[in-house]
Amino acid sequence: MKKALLLFLILSPLLAFSQSREIAEKLTVYQENKMYELDSNRVVVSAILKGIKGSKDDLYEKAKDYIAEVYSDHNSELKIDNKIDGILEVESVSFSFFSYTAKDTIPVAYHVFYTMRVTIKDGTLHITCSAKDWITEWSTIGFGHKVDRSFIIDCVPIGTKKVFADENKTAEAFLALVDTMHTSIGDLKRVMLSEQ
Repeated sequence: MKKALLLFLILSPLLAFSQSREIAEKLTVYQENKMYELDSNRVVVSAILKGIKGSKDDLYEKAKDYIAEVYSDHNSELKIDNKIDGILEVESVSFSFFSYTAKDTIPVAYHVFYTMRVTIKDGTLHITCSAKDWITEWSTIGFGHKVDRSFIIDCVPIGTKKVFADENKTAEAFLALVDTMHTSIGDLKRVMLSEQ
């Protein structure tokens, strides 16, 4: 038993260091490949799709159908629906997850809302996903329900603030957010290019 505990104590820092190094390497790759941009107080992922066949109205309806299907839950809201200008904008929860803090006694929910904006003009789609806030919610006896908002750009890995007690978890969550925005854009691109 003592050997197992000693082995655990020796390997734990090595595993944590390895995880930190992997996250740092992945962040470097994301930055070098410009997988996201910083625009004012927002993290932005965007793509341009050119030469799509179909009328502006047809493309608009196809994009709107996709948004209606994918973002139909109670955590999503169509903010702009402008067929004349060819603009759709939906706000949605990118992802939510739950954890515990204060010695595993207080449940905490973490959310990120992101906006997907689609602009259609002359057979070209501009697709942009952007996010600006980490939203942290928790409830405690005697203190009630609390909500904290933090700008993503103020948090690790861009800034120094930690949303989570662990800096690595904050960086991992940032990478997951960027991945989620890329996936959303990729899914819409596949739909728009289908049946061409």
